[in-house]
Amino acid sequence: KDAGPKSDGGATSKDGGAAASVIDPLAIGETWTYDVTVTGSFPGCETGTFDSSINQNEALGGRDAYLVSSFCPSLGSYWYSADGDTVSVYSGSDWVVGLDSPVQEGHSWVSDEGRTFQWYSAGSLTLAAGTFSDCWEARETVTSSEEYSIFLCRGVGPVHWHYRYGSDGYDAVLHSKNF
Repeated sequence: KDAGPKSDGGATSKDGGAAASVIDPLAIGETWTYDVTVTGSFPGCETGTFDSSINQNEALGGRDAYLVSSFCPSLGSYWYSADGDTVSVYSGSDWVVGLDSPVQEGHSWVSDEGRTFQWYSAGSLTLAAGTFSDCWEARETVTSSEEYSIFLCRGVGPVHWHYRYGSDGYDAVLHSKNF
């Protein structure tokens, strides 16, 4: 199961110095538990408490990759690779940038499918899982009726996923983590 090159998953950031925690740590065995609330209709997600976990690591497309299961049970799993604070997602044939560095106020990037994201400082966030500092929001606003944000905290990763399309969407808020 644990095939391919070994890695700390980018436990230290190349952008923030050797001792700085990365925005989205990736390592075998990590599990994030989310309280998921579906608003209106969002096929693929259910309201309840669900895990997102990393159970596989291997070389994929020339990178050290981690298979992360979705907190939306029917959406399956996705391959991620980190290089410091830059996190890429495997599209099935190529790697695309999901989160870009540097993680700083106002930095923007184009993700897969031409989607533009921008970093916003979120300071400290208090959730059921605890209080976390050095948190950031990666926000995309596609239209006035569609919004998508991921809130991440250094050394923890995603603590809140938010999606709305009109009155439909979901929120997944970190309830606990095992690391």
